Amino acid sequence: FQVLQDILNTGVGEIAYNLTWYQATTDCDDNSCTAMRPTNPTNWDDPQYANSPIVQALDQISNYIATNTPGVHIIAIVSGTPGWANCPADVGANGTKYPPQNAQDYGDFMYAMSERYSGTHTSDGGLALGYVRDWIVYNEVNSPAWWRNTACNTSNLDPVYYYGGVLNA
Repeated sequence: FQVLQDILNTGVGEIAYNLTWYQATTDCDDNSCTAMRPTNPTNWDDPQYANSPIVQALDQISNYIATNTPGVHIIAIVSGTPGWANCPADVGANGTKYPPQNAQDYGDFMYAMSERYSGTHTSDGGLALGYVRDWIVYNEVNSPAWWRNTACNTSNLDPVYYYGGVLNA
């Protein structure tokens, strides 16, 4: 946490953290990592989230900031669709850059994460979780290099159409 503390010592008011959705549903056991749909996707403490290294890292960062510099705000930047949420034909090396097949899967994830980082919970390991004040939902959806047109788009809608569904969810 020395680098984080050095940044905080400059007097910054906000820290951004990339909380990628596909990594947040990935847990690692015995040197293998698997992204899977959470059993209870709206539960902030579902084991699929709680065992994810990227979520555990935000747990620690949010605790550190809440404990050492409570006036600093955390911004979470969320992107990257997990393979289990993709249209089946979109899964692959760049599957994270396609919109989810069901926008509600994303809504469930955001509900769980906003609850997890509401500043009112403790992790399974006893760590008080801090507060994420602001959430940035995806980015550059108007760029085909970032968010591709899904194979499930049989109506040939612009990919930005799917972004509206994600925001509504």
